[in-house]
Amino acid sequence: MTVAEQAPLSKIVESAITALKRKVPYLVIRLGDGEALALESVGHPAATDVFNVPWNKHTGMIPSDSEKQQWIGMVRKSVQVSDFVGLHASDSRQEQSIKDSGNKLRHLLSDCKFTECSANIHLELLRGKHFEALIDACEGVHLVTGHDLVKPFVKVFGLKRALPVHWTKIPKQCWYFKDRTSWQTWKDVIIPGIGMLPLSPGWLFLVGGGVPGKAMFSVLKSRGGVVLDIGSVCDFWAGYLTRGKGKGPGVICSAHVLDKRSVAAKTAEPDR
Repeated sequence: MTVAEQAPLSKIVESAITALKRKVPYLVIRLGDGEALALESVGHPAATDVFNVPWNKHTGMIPSDSEKQQWIGMVRKSVQVSDFVGLHASDSRQEQSIKDSGNKLRHLLSDCKFTECSANIHLELLRGKHFEALIDACEGVHLVTGHDLVKPFVKVFGLKRALPVHWTKIPKQCWYFKDRTSWQTWKDVIIPGIGMLPLSPGWLFLVGGGVPGKAMFSVLKSRGGVVLDIGSVCDFWAGYLTRGKGKGPGVICSAHVLDKRSVAAKTAEPDR
Protein backbone atom coordinates (compact mmCIF):
# COMPACT_ATOMS: atom_id res chain seq x y z
CA MET A 1 0.00 0.00 0.00
CA THR A 2 1.33 3.44 -0.86
CA VAL A 3 1.30 6.41 1.49
CA ALA A 4 -1.22 8.16 -0.78
CA GLU A 5 -3.74 5.43 0.04
CA GLN A 6 -3.86 6.17 3.75
CA ALA A 7 -7.49 6.63 4.71
CA PRO A 8 -8.40 10.16 5.85
CA LEU A 9 -9.62 10.94 9.35
CA SER A 10 -13.12 11.69 8.06
CA LYS A 11 -13.48 8.16 6.71
CA ILE A 12 -12.30 6.63 10.00
CA VAL A 13 -14.80 8.63 12.04
CA GLU A 14 -17.72 8.18 9.65
CA SER A 15 -17.26 4.42 9.43
CA ALA A 16 -16.88 4.17 13.23
CA ILE A 17 -20.13 6.08 13.75
CA THR A 18 -21.86 3.84 11.22
CA ALA A 19 -20.58 0.76 13.07
CA LEU A 20 -21.85 2.14 16.39
CA LYS A 21 -25.31 2.81 14.97
CA ARG A 22 -25.48 -0.57 13.26
CA LYS A 23 -24.01 -2.26 16.36
CA VAL A 24 -21.32 -4.10 14.47
CA PRO A 25 -17.69 -4.61 15.62
CA TYR A 26 -15.02 -2.24 14.33
CA LEU A 27 -11.32 -1.84 15.09
CA VAL A 28 -8.60 0.75 14.52
CA ILE A 29 -5.14 -0.27 15.77
CA ARG A 30 -1.94 1.77 15.56
CA LEU A 31 1.63 0.49 15.15
CA GLY A 32 4.70 2.70 15.53
CA ASP A 33 8.45 2.44 15.89
CA GLY A 34 8.13 0.58 19.20
CA GLU A 35 6.10 -2.17 17.59
CA ALA A 36 8.49 -2.30 14.62
CA LEU A 37 11.43 -2.94 16.97
CA ALA A 38 9.48 -5.44 19.06
CA LEU A 39 8.48 -7.40 15.95
CA GLU A 40 12.19 -7.66 15.10
CA SER A 41 13.32 -8.46 18.64
CA VAL A 42 13.30 -12.26 18.33
CA GLY A 43 16.90 -13.46 18.65
CA HIS A 44 17.93 -10.38 20.64
CA PRO A 45 17.92 -11.47 24.30
CA ALA A 46 20.05 -8.69 25.81
CA ALA A 47 18.21 -6.03 27.80
CA THR A 48 20.58 -3.40 26.36
CA ASP A 49 19.76 -4.31 22.76
CA VAL A 50 17.91 -1.61 20.80
CA PHE A 51 15.27 -4.11 19.69
CA ASN A 52 14.31 -4.68 23.33
CA VAL A 53 13.89 -0.99 24.19
CA PRO A 54 10.09 -1.21 23.73
CA TRP A 55 9.88 -4.20 26.07
CA ASN A 56 11.97 -2.44 28.72
CA LYS A 57 9.94 0.75 28.33
CA HIS A 58 6.50 -0.83 28.41
CA THR A 59 6.88 -3.87 30.68
CA GLY A 60 10.27 -3.59 32.40
CA MET A 61 10.96 -7.22 31.46
CA ILE A 62 12.40 -8.92 28.36
CA PRO A 63 10.30 -11.86 27.12
CA SER A 64 11.93 -15.04 25.86
CA ASP A 65 11.97 -15.65 22.10
CA SER A 66 9.07 -18.08 22.42
CA GLU A 67 7.08 -15.47 24.36
CA LYS A 68 7.89 -12.85 21.74
CA GLN A 69 6.61 -15.23 19.07
CA GLN A 70 3.36 -15.56 21.03
CA TRP A 71 3.02 -11.78 21.08
CA ILE A 72 3.83 -11.50 17.37
CA GLY A 73 1.18 -14.07 16.49
CA MET A 74 -1.46 -12.22 18.51
CA VAL A 75 -0.50 -8.83 17.06
CA ARG A 76 -0.74 -10.26 13.55
CA LYS A 77 -4.21 -11.57 14.37
CA SER A 78 -5.21 -8.11 15.63
CA VAL A 79 -3.96 -6.59 12.37
CA GLN A 80 -5.82 -9.16 10.29
CA VAL A 81 -9.17 -8.38 11.93
CA SER A 82 -8.63 -4.60 11.92
CA ASP A 83 -10.72 -2.26 9.83
CA PHE A 84 -7.83 0.22 9.75
CA VAL A 85 -4.18 -0.02 10.79
CA GLY A 86 -2.31 3.18 11.62
CA LEU A 87 1.28 3.35 10.30
CA HIS A 88 3.70 6.26 9.98
CA ALA A 89 3.89 7.74 6.50
CA SER A 90 7.32 7.72 4.83
CA ASP A 91 6.80 11.18 3.31
CA SER A 92 5.98 12.95 6.57
CA ARG A 93 8.10 15.60 8.32
CA GLN A 94 8.90 13.27 11.20
CA GLU A 95 12.39 12.11 12.10
CA GLN A 96 13.81 9.42 9.84
CA SER A 97 13.58 6.57 12.37
CA ILE A 98 9.84 7.20 12.73
CA LYS A 99 9.30 7.25 8.98
CA ASP A 100 11.39 4.10 8.57
CA SER A 101 9.24 2.25 11.11
CA GLY A 102 6.22 2.50 8.84
CA ASN A 103 8.10 0.91 5.95
CA LYS A 104 9.47 -1.84 8.24
CA LEU A 105 5.98 -2.66 9.44
CA ARG A 106 4.60 -2.72 5.90
CA HIS A 107 7.30 -5.25 5.05
CA LEU A 108 6.87 -7.34 8.20
CA LEU A 109 3.09 -7.44 7.72
CA SER A 110 3.13 -7.75 3.93
CA ASP A 111 1.13 -10.98 4.02
CA CYS A 112 -1.66 -9.36 6.09
CA LYS A 113 -4.47 -7.58 4.28
CA PHE A 114 -5.45 -4.29 5.87
CA THR A 115 -6.45 -0.71 5.07
CA GLU A 116 -3.92 1.84 6.23
CA CYS A 117 -4.42 5.13 8.05
CA SER A 118 -2.15 7.52 9.95
CA ALA A 119 -0.39 6.24 13.07
CA ASN A 120 -1.25 9.61 14.61
CA ILE A 121 -4.99 9.09 14.16
CA HIS A 122 -5.48 9.30 17.94
CA LEU A 123 -3.95 12.78 18.03
CA GLU A 124 -6.00 13.87 15.02
CA LEU A 125 -9.14 12.84 16.89
CA LEU A 126 -8.26 15.39 19.59
CA ARG A 127 -8.19 18.32 17.20
CA GLY A 128 -11.90 18.64 16.51
CA LYS A 129 -15.29 17.42 17.66
CA HIS A 130 -14.58 13.83 16.64
CA PHE A 131 -14.73 12.26 20.08
CA GLU A 132 -17.98 14.11 20.74
CA ALA A 133 -19.49 12.71 17.53
CA LEU A 134 -18.46 9.18 18.47
CA ILE A 135 -19.84 9.56 21.99
CA ASP A 136 -23.14 10.90 20.66
CA ALA A 137 -23.52 7.77 18.51
CA CYS A 138 -22.65 5.16 21.15
CA GLU A 139 -24.63 3.40 23.86
CA GLY A 140 -21.77 3.49 26.36
CA VAL A 141 -18.03 4.05 26.70
CA HIS A 142 -15.58 1.42 27.95
CA LEU A 143 -12.12 2.71 28.86
CA VAL A 144 -9.39 0.05 28.79
CA THR A 145 -6.35 1.77 30.28
CA GLY A 146 -3.93 1.81 33.19
CA HIS A 147 -5.52 5.01 34.52
CA ASP A 148 -8.96 5.38 36.07
CA LEU A 149 -10.27 7.91 33.58
CA VAL A 150 -13.98 7.79 34.31
CA LYS A 151 -14.16 11.16 36.11
CA PRO A 152 -11.64 12.91 33.81
CA PHE A 153 -13.49 11.57 30.79
CA VAL A 154 -16.82 12.89 32.01
CA LYS A 155 -15.15 16.24 32.77
CA VAL A 156 -13.46 16.44 29.37
CA PHE A 157 -16.62 15.84 27.42
CA GLY A 158 -19.24 17.18 29.83
CA LEU A 159 -21.50 14.21 29.28
CA LYS A 160 -25.04 15.54 29.49
CA ARG A 161 -26.98 12.33 29.06
CA ALA A 162 -26.98 9.29 31.27
CA LEU A 163 -24.24 7.53 29.32
CA PRO A 164 -22.58 4.61 31.11
CA VAL A 165 -18.79 4.89 31.30
CA HIS A 166 -16.91 1.76 32.43
CA TRP A 167 -13.23 1.15 33.14
CA THR A 168 -11.12 -2.00 32.82
CA LYS A 169 -7.69 -1.65 34.41
CA ILE A 170 -4.60 -2.88 32.57
CA PRO A 171 -0.91 -2.25 33.42
CA LYS A 172 0.56 1.20 32.94
CA GLN A 173 3.77 1.77 30.99
CA CYS A 174 6.73 0.75 33.13
CA TRP A 175 9.17 3.54 32.20
CA TYR A 176 6.75 6.29 33.22
CA PHE A 177 4.82 4.61 36.02
CA LYS A 178 7.10 1.80 37.34
CA ASP A 179 4.45 -0.84 36.59
CA ARG A 180 6.47 -4.00 35.76
CA THR A 181 4.34 -6.68 34.14
CA SER A 182 5.59 -9.76 32.34
CA TRP A 183 4.35 -10.76 28.91
CA GLN A 184 3.20 -14.05 30.46
CA THR A 185 0.89 -12.08 32.78
CA TRP A 186 -0.53 -10.27 29.77
CA LYS A 187 -1.04 -13.56 27.94
CA ASP A 188 -2.38 -15.68 30.82
CA VAL A 189 -4.31 -13.15 32.90
CA ILE A 190 -4.96 -9.79 31.27
CA ILE A 191 -5.96 -10.80 27.74
CA PRO A 192 -8.18 -13.72 28.89
CA GLY A 193 -9.83 -11.24 31.26
CA ILE A 194 -10.53 -8.94 28.32
CA GLY A 195 -12.14 -11.91 26.58
CA MET A 196 -14.58 -12.26 29.47
CA LEU A 197 -15.94 -8.71 29.14
CA PRO A 198 -19.64 -8.71 28.24
CA LEU A 199 -20.65 -8.47 24.62
CA SER A 200 -21.14 -4.75 23.98
CA PRO A 201 -22.46 -3.91 20.49
CA GLY A 202 -22.94 -0.19 20.08
CA TRP A 203 -20.33 0.62 22.74
CA LEU A 204 -17.19 2.69 22.19
CA PHE A 205 -13.98 1.11 23.53
CA LEU A 206 -11.12 3.57 23.99
CA VAL A 207 -7.88 1.70 24.60
CA GLY A 208 -4.27 2.48 25.54
CA GLY A 209 -2.20 -0.63 26.14
CA GLY A 210 1.25 0.14 24.73
CA VAL A 211 3.36 -2.48 22.95
CA PRO A 212 2.12 -5.56 24.86
CA GLY A 213 -1.47 -4.37 24.60
CA LYS A 214 -1.45 -4.57 20.80
CA ALA A 215 -1.95 -8.31 21.29
CA MET A 216 -5.38 -7.87 22.87
CA PHE A 217 -7.14 -5.95 20.11
CA SER A 218 -8.59 -8.94 18.26
CA VAL A 219 -10.08 -10.08 21.58
CA LEU A 220 -11.47 -6.60 22.22
CA LYS A 221 -13.12 -6.54 18.80
CA SER A 222 -14.79 -9.87 19.62
CA ARG A 223 -16.75 -8.02 22.33
CA GLY A 224 -18.78 -6.44 19.53
CA GLY A 225 -18.08 -2.76 19.99
CA VAL A 226 -16.11 -0.06 18.19
CA VAL A 227 -12.50 -0.29 19.40
CA LEU A 228 -10.12 2.64 18.96
CA ASP A 229 -6.43 2.52 19.89
CA ILE A 230 -5.86 5.99 21.43
CA GLY A 231 -2.47 5.31 23.05
CA SER A 232 -0.93 8.21 24.97
CA VAL A 233 -4.16 10.22 24.85
CA CYS A 234 -5.06 8.18 27.93
CA ASP A 235 -1.98 9.56 29.72
CA PHE A 236 -2.87 13.14 28.78
CA TRP A 237 -6.41 12.74 30.08
CA ALA A 238 -4.94 11.33 33.31
CA GLY A 239 -2.74 14.42 33.61
CA TYR A 240 0.66 13.00 32.61
CA LEU A 241 2.90 14.38 29.87
CA THR A 242 4.30 11.29 28.12
CA ARG A 243 4.65 12.84 24.67
CA GLY A 244 5.99 16.13 23.35
CA LYS A 245 8.44 18.67 24.77
CA GLY A 246 9.30 18.15 28.42
CA LYS A 247 7.93 14.62 28.67
CA GLY A 248 9.29 12.25 31.29
CA PRO A 249 8.45 10.00 34.23
CA GLY A 250 6.32 11.85 36.77
CA VAL A 251 5.94 14.96 34.59
CA ILE A 252 2.52 16.42 35.16
CA CYS A 253 0.70 18.31 32.43
CA SER A 254 0.08 22.00 33.00
CA ALA A 255 -3.26 23.49 33.97
CA HIS A 256 -6.25 22.76 31.75
CA VAL A 257 -4.94 19.30 30.92
CA LEU A 258 -8.53 18.11 31.01
CA ASP A 259 -9.33 20.50 28.19
CA LYS A 260 -8.63 18.29 25.19
CA ARG A 261 -7.74 21.25 23.01
CA SER A 262 -4.97 22.26 25.43
CA VAL A 263 -3.84 18.67 25.44
CA ALA A 264 -3.77 18.60 21.63
CA ALA A 265 -1.34 21.53 21.64
CA LYS A 266 1.15 19.34 23.52
CA THR A 267 1.14 16.50 21.01
CA ALA A 268 3.42 17.77 18.26
CA GLU A 269 5.72 14.79 18.72
CA PRO A 270 4.42 11.60 17.09
CA ASP A 271 3.27 8.86 19.39
CA ARG A 272 5.68 5.89 19.65
